[in-house]
Amino acid sequence: MIELKSVFKVYKSHKGINNISFKINKQDVVAFVGDNGAGKTTTIKAIFKEIKLDLGQITFNNEVITKKHLQKMAFFPDSNNIPLDLKVEDYIYFVGLLNGVGKKEITKRGDKLLRSLNILDSKEQKLSQLSAGMKKKAILAATLVYQPEVIIFDEPTANLDIKAKTEFIEIIDKLHHQGITILITSHLIDELQKIANHLIIIDKGKIIYDAAFDKNKESILEIHNRLVKPAQNNIEDILGVYDD
Repeated sequence: MIELKSVFKVYKSHKGINNISFKINKQDVVAFVGDNGAGKTTTIKAIFKEIKLDLGQITFNNEVITKKHLQKMAFFPDSNNIPLDLKVEDYIYFVGLLNGVGKKEITKRGDKLLRSLNILDSKEQKLSQLSAGMKKKAILAATLVYQPEVIIFDEPTANLDIKAKTEFIEIIDKLHHQGITILITSHLIDELQKIANHLIIIDKGKIIYDAAFDKNKESILEIHNRLVKPAQNNIEDILGVYDD
């Protein structure tokens, strides 16, 4: 499906990603785990050709990724990075047109998606008027309207309450069972534990773990903590200021 081969991206101050290679296989749910600054965002930007690689290659079904391949892939954006002044139906329409879907088909698919997500009654509301959970569903409907084969979710449950988080993870799991390939990042590892069947861990720009994952026998948190050294904070020095 998607394969990264010896990919490098170097910034002036640091190496963003350093000789990383991994493959996202068809119908996998890949948990992509790493601490802040580990290289997750740079990797995702590289996949979507938002940054220029210094070395390496990224392919989709063994072909170097081009615009035609990008139309088979989707990135689930943060709620803060979408035009919140648009109505739900207009946002879906905009995303559909941008990705080559016909006008009538957008309306047909959009209504079907909104109905399945239980927010059809909100299609004439502005995105800014929706609750955080409903907003995520509206964004997902727009993401699905052009029927991507792969969806990359970056912290998809951020800013949701417990109930909405649980529901959204269940929705992602259903998408997987409908045949969509998924890569997902989250700081809430317990969410990934429920749905992942493959685990990739990145640390300091390097892939340090890449293997199939059995959620019933393994723990993402335990694997991560075994391989990634925590930041060294001298707690005694920090608290020592109160000794004076």
